Amino acid sequence: MSPEEQSTRRQNLPDLLRNRNLLVRVAVGIIAIFALVSVFALIKNSDLLNPPKAVLGERSFTVALADEPAEQMKGLSGKEKLNKDRGMLFIFEKPDLYSFWMKEMKFPLDIIFIRDGKIVKIYHDVPAPKNDESLPVYQTPLPSDKVLEINAGLSRQYGFKEGQSVEF
Repeated sequence: MSPEEQSTRRQNLPDLLRNRNLLVRVAVGIIAIFALVSVFALIKNSDLLNPPKAVLGERSFTVALADEPAEQMKGLSGKEKLNKDRGMLFIFEKPDLYSFWMKEMKFPLDIIFIRDGKIVKIYHDVPAPKNDESLPVYQTPLPSDKVLEINAGLSRQYGFKEGQSVEF
């Protein structure tokens, strides 16, 4: 290589390094934008921005979902209270005669059994058990695929009836 070619090559080296740094910055920027878009899409489709709701007539309840067996066994047990516009929705894979009890509950509930978007049975004002009390079991007389638990008394207060539609 001639001295002239070596000199030209040395002059081009800073340009190459600058171009390389620019490419790295562009690549990092593209990755960062992709990551932000992905995070936004996850948040947008999550329960953080669109919490699940159960709507009965003009009343809407933001619900915690219990769609896994472990969540369904625990339910609201151990919770101190439930806000008036909140509830827990149990979702089952297929309609069946599901049973509920009030183990370790600290406040009374209304238990609403639902099938295909219609109320099939309401247990009103189900009391929290006393420490040494045997636990009654609450079961629907007809198969259900969902159960909504809300604060005791609200079903009567809001006039919920068997056969009424429920939207989710």
